[in-house]
Amino acid sequence: MADLNDQERAGFVKLTGEDEANVADVNSNREIPVGDSANNGGVNKALTVGTSAVELKVGASVLPLRKYVTFQPLDNGVYFGYSSGVTIANGTKLFKNQLILAPIGAGTTIFFIADAAGKDVRIGEIA
Repeated sequence: MADLNDQERAGFVKLTGEDEANVADVNSNREIPVGDSANNGGVNKALTVGTSAVELKVGASVLPLRKYVTFQPLDNGVYFGYSSGVTIANGTKLFKNQLILAPIGAGTTIFFIADAAGKDVRIGEIA
């Protein structure tokens, strides 16, 4: 068996990245804990929701490096789901002024629908 260097004895593993100098700690469960915080800014807007599904996105498409979303209906009668097929019968009900912050990346879509036209939902995408 080969001799271990100081890093190997200390429980570190080298993760090769772009600069080939990333070193991460491995805990006693052989897991590599990571911290993933948003640090690339965000965008927000007021979204008008009615009786047709509307996607949570601020621009023409979702923020490419999105890590989190926020949404807050300023009216009652708003529901959300994960496909354009969301209805008030199968969606998750939101309450007036309920604020949701969720770790949802760019690959997951969220849609809103309401029980009437003109419902105000404030949305944000954070990268």
